[in-house]
Amino acid sequence: MKSKGMFITIGAILIVLIGVFVSSLTNADSSESDNETEQAAGESSEQEILTVGILQTTSHPSLDEITAGSIEGLAEHGYVDGENIEVVFQNAQGDQNLMNTMAQSLVDEGADLLIGIGTPASQAFANATSEIPIIMGAVSDPVGAGL
Repeated sequence: MKSKGMFITIGAILIVLIGVFVSSLTNADSSESDNETEQAAGESSEQEILTVGILQTTSHPSLDEITAGSIEGLAEHGYVDGENIEVVFQNAQGDQNLMNTMAQSLVDEGADLLIGIGTPASQAFANATSEIPIIMGAVSDPVGAGL
């Protein structure tokens, strides 16, 4: 039961971090458009599709729930897969070499946000980039893991 409580806590922290990221995106978009004119209500505008790369260490019910919760948290803040974001999900099934390859691939493909589910996935992202924001889920000791 202690493990379940830890995953719930980590899931809640992940949702808060996603909210902070979404807020920072919204604030950045607002400050960049200071010199642009706003469109009238009802006009359609092309919206940039952001790419969110999710790398999960392995299949496990708790990790699967964190992945689903991350996607739901983004949707609750207006970032819906297939509408204004593209979620690219990868599962390394515990293979560290494959995990590193998948992490590098998501970075090379230009993901705007990375979500590492599990310590090894988060470490793979951290080793692949220092430029793209990384949200960590199911990481019990980020400092001890060098994150």
